[in-house]
Amino acid sequence: DEASGEVYFYAWHRTVEDGEAKDLVVAGRYVDEYTCKNGQWRISRRREIVDWARTDPAADGFLDGNPLVRPGRRGTDFSQTRDWPV
Repeated sequence: DEASGEVYFYAWHRTVEDGEAKDLVVAGRYVDEYTCKNGQWRISRRREIVDWARTDPAADGFLDGNPLVRPGRRGTDFSQTRDWPV
């Protein structure tokens, strides 16, 4: 029981270079092979392919200029708290 697949990804990372915050954006694909053992599928091999990447100065102006936008926060994110207004 084997299969293969390809998964696209778009990843954003906040990095610091020489004391300056940067936004690193990477897009690519994972080429996977899967194996089924005891009725459970698992990735048996994976190869990452980076199609493009770019590094820019950190840009948070959108969030700063839009106070009604609720940014995600690990641990207090709305998707975790479900803190609906009453």
